[in-house]
Amino acid sequence: MELHDPPVHGSSFDLSKGNAPVLASQFMNDTAAFEDLDTKPILVTSKSRSFTESSGGASSSLPTTFSSGSPQSVLSSISNDSDTPKRFKHYQKPTAADSPTLIQTCEDALECGNIPVIASIARTKGLPPHLRRAAWKLLLKSHPYVINPQLRAEFPTTSVLIAEKVPEKRIDAEVRRLKQRVERRPLMDQYATTSGSSVSNSSSNTRVVSSASSVLSGASDEEFYEKIAEAVKTFLDVYGDSVRYDPAMIAVAYSLAQATGGDSLDPEMFVQAMLVFCHSPSQVMGPYGPEDSPTSDLMSKFIAALRELLPAVANHFDSEDVLRSFGGDQWLVWWLKWFGAKTFWYLDLARLWDIYFSWRPDAEDSIFAGNPTPQETHMFTCLALMKSLRSKIMELDQSEIRQLLSNLPPSKDIESVVEEAVTLATTWSEQ
Repeated sequence: MELHDPPVHGSSFDLSKGNAPVLASQFMNDTAAFEDLDTKPILVTSKSRSFTESSGGASSSLPTTFSSGSPQSVLSSISNDSDTPKRFKHYQKPTAADSPTLIQTCEDALECGNIPVIASIARTKGLPPHLRRAAWKLLLKSHPYVINPQLRAEFPTTSVLIAEKVPEKRIDAEVRRLKQRVERRPLMDQYATTSGSSVSNSSSNTRVVSSASSVLSGASDEEFYEKIAEAVKTFLDVYGDSVRYDPAMIAVAYSLAQATGGDSLDPEMFVQAMLVFCHSPSQVMGPYGPEDSPTSDLMSKFIAALRELLPAVANHFDSEDVLRSFGGDQWLVWWLKWFGAKTFWYLDLARLWDIYFSWRPDAEDSIFAGNPTPQETHMFTCLALMKSLRSKIMELDQSEIRQLLSNLPPSKDIESVVEEAVTLATTWSEQ
């Protein structure tokens, strides 16, 4: 896989000087240059254990402690679940899908619409993959950023009216390119069968990965791609005055479909997810400069934290001219602005999105000290992923680093990555 560098726009970027806003402004309009990157396959969840929201069957009776207890009391009752392995054979921490008791608790919470319990499970344990679609639907509908949307243009000095609010032809063309890339890619990505990966070793694997024929059926379904186009058009029709169309939105929609099963996409869920990803606090003033943007601000913070928390990686980036000149480093925009869409392994991405979609300002069980916002939390999960790849990164040259960070392999232990993100956030706040 090769990255195709877009034309240079003149400005250079020096990691040691931290002029990330210049880099970000150059990247914002060139996301399409990433379109030739390989697209990860859709892996369809098993139907045998999927949660049906409109089930006509009798609902199971709920334990008294569940129906009346707080999220903390419910989770404490399963924290010492004897059927949950303490460690995997490759030293991985148990996930939600490895605890039958937690799965049952989540199913019961979905059955009665207990959003606080669902949110608590998503934040602290992660959601079982086969229940994620139903859980995210409830979490997003009640998310504070969805209830009270606050959006602002990436570059406020550039009028959105200059561009078409809903460029249907461009959206349809980008969806066709996505379909072509998926169909060109061999069935069952090598990551799904990599020895030692969390995907192949987890006991939940049989519920997450379907047969090759199912993957092909899902990837070839015209209705699936029509839903992706419909989702992006729906979002822009409502919020296009504040957020301009970006080809990356197609990749976000595809990643959302992967994370929730792969066989369909709910346009309403996509709109709600975009409201979380594009949220901008009302108290933030500006930016006013032509090259200032929320993303460039986030990139500056990320690079500053990278130099402080992972100095060896930052120094290696310096020596290999990574993040120092415009070219193939758009992976950073995908990581930060688009919350890992297209670049993170879909199961790892889903676990991280569990945390962001379940965020509530009054949550008492946040795993991060001070209950930071999804945008603030995401910066440290990105740094934790970077740290998990540190030994590999240190052996690579510039092009290999960019290739790796543009298409991450599955984490061997995503729960440990989350724990490391908590540690990094705490360390940063104490400095």
